[in-house]
Amino acid sequence: AYVTSSSEDLQQMCYDKDIADSPFFNIFGKLPLRPFTREEAVDLVVRASAFEGVPLEPHTAEIIELAGLFPLYLQIACSTVFEFLVDNEGAGPNWDDIRKTYMDEVDQHYRFVWDRMDEAGRGNLARVAVGKPVNKEHAFVNEELERRGYLVQSDKGLQLFSSSFRDFVLREAGDSGKKRGLLGSFFGRKG
Repeated sequence: AYVTSSSEDLQQMCYDKDIADSPFFNIFGKLPLRPFTREEAVDLVVRASAFEGVPLEPHTAEIIELAGLFPLYLQIACSTVFEFLVDNEGAGPNWDDIRKTYMDEVDQHYRFVWDRMDEAGRGNLARVAVGKPVNKEHAFVNEELERRGYLVQSDKGLQLFSSSFRDFVLREAGDSGKKRGLLGSFFGRKG
C-alpha cells in the first residue's frame, strides 16, 4: 500500500505534467483527514493511557483545551502529560511546564500551517484570537478555516481550535505587526 498525507492534491505534487495527467491516479482513493469528534478525542486520551497504567482521564478537559481535536496535536499533548506524570510520580501535572514542553514540540507544526495560509486567513485567525469581529470582506474565509478545523463554533462564539494555537497566533500576529505592520492594528501598533 502507498499512503501519503498532504494538504495538496496528489496530482499537484507530481514533478511531471504527463504523470499528473496519466490514468495511474484512478487507482488511488482519497480520505480527507479531519479533527476528531469530541467523543473520539476523549477515547484517544482515556483508552491508551489507562492500558499503560497512567490514566489521563482526570486530565481530559485540560488536554483537549490545550490541543484541540486534531489527532496529531492530541497525541503530542497526551505524550507530554503522560511523560510528566511518569517522570514526577505521585505529583499532579504542572500545566505551565506541560504547556511549555508541548509548545516546543508543536511550534513547528503550527508554523507550517501559519506559513501556508494567505494574509486573509491569518488576519481572520488573529482577529478571532483577540476577540474582534472578522472584517466583512473576509467573512468568506472563515468557511474554509472552519471546514479545515482551525476555527470552531462554541457557546462563546467563534474561537480558534485550541488555547495553544490561539497563543501561537497571537505571538505570530504580534511579531508580524512589529515587523511589517501587517497585523499591527490588532494590537494598537501602526505599521
